[in-house]
Amino acid sequence: MSADMELQGFEDIMKKIEDMGRKGSKAENNAITKGAEPVLEDAKNTTAFKDRTGKLRKSLDISKVKNGKEGKYVWIGDIDKQANYSWYVEYTHPFLRPAFEKNKDEVFRIIKEELEKGLK
Repeated sequence: MSADMELQGFEDIMKKIEDMGRKGSKAENNAITKGAEPVLEDAKNTTAFKDRTGKLRKSLDISKVKNGKEGKYVWIGDIDKQANYSWYVEYTHPFLRPAFEKNKDEVFRIIKEELEKGLK
């Protein structure tokens, strides 16, 4: 599952980060990862599904930052594949998409703050 986000008004910040090279890339990766944390916490604390063994909730994590066609991104979910049935749970009892929708304003705020910190 993925969710596309377009950050408007970030052109100047992104230009400065690109100009910073490696340091800027590190700041960008940090911002993306920190921005995903509220979604992860919400997904772990959801009541949308019953996790009798606790295995699924324990396996939820944030992936390393990856580069894609549209830019950098992270996955939130069963990253270590310890609960490889998580996709079925998400399909029948959505918990990741609602966690993102609930927290997307917070995600954008955190990403913006972290990028601004990285420019200092």
